[in-house]
Amino acid sequence: MTVGERIAQYRQEKGLSQEELAHLLGYKSRSTINKIEKGERDVPRKMIAQLSIVLNVNPLDILGENEKSPSLSKREALSNMLENMTENEIEDLYDKLK
Repeated sequence: MTVGERIAQYRQEKGLSQEELAHLLGYKSRSTINKIEKGERDVPRKMIAQLSIVLNVNPLDILGENEKSPSLSKREALSNMLENMTENEIEDLYDKLK
């Protein structure tokens, strides 16, 4: 299963449309989500962190890596993702999720 397919699965499990997910992530339309789910666009690292919060899933589950390191907690996985973001990116993410 691809990253895009996993995102689509988690989005559908939460009962969200592509449009609703796009809005929650700060996008104006569903086109970015649609392209990611179809595998036509890579998922930026920052978006993985946002998706993990919005969809309430472990970032490693989105990436398909959780099987490789099942002992990593959601908190640790999110912390690892946030380590690679700038302070401004983290503040922007926090503001979007308020």
